[in-house]
Amino acid sequence: MTGNPGTLGVRRTATPSQLGQVLADLRHQAGMNQQELAEWAAVSRQYVSLLENGEASLQVKRLFDMFAVLGHDLAVVPRGDATVSPHGPGDIDRCTG
Repeated sequence: MTGNPGTLGVRRTATPSQLGQVLADLRHQAGMNQQELAEWAAVSRQYVSLLENGEASLQVKRLFDMFAVLGHDLAVVPRGDATVSPHGPGDIDRCTG
């Protein structure tokens, strides 16, 4: 597993490569292919592929560099009860149990 798994499904990422691996892992867990994720995110499939392969843009690389200088990593945290809406891309349903 890339990154450092934390409690409650938190995944630490210190590099664009680790972030890409987390993205790919979560996409697989969701049962989506790259094209489906790209359509939901309104980006190209090629962009999803680049991210998953750790080929981040200069801005993303600089973001990781800034957090590193400050002694921090980024974390991917589950949203709890958030689910993808059947109504279309960009719509998120939240269950409020």
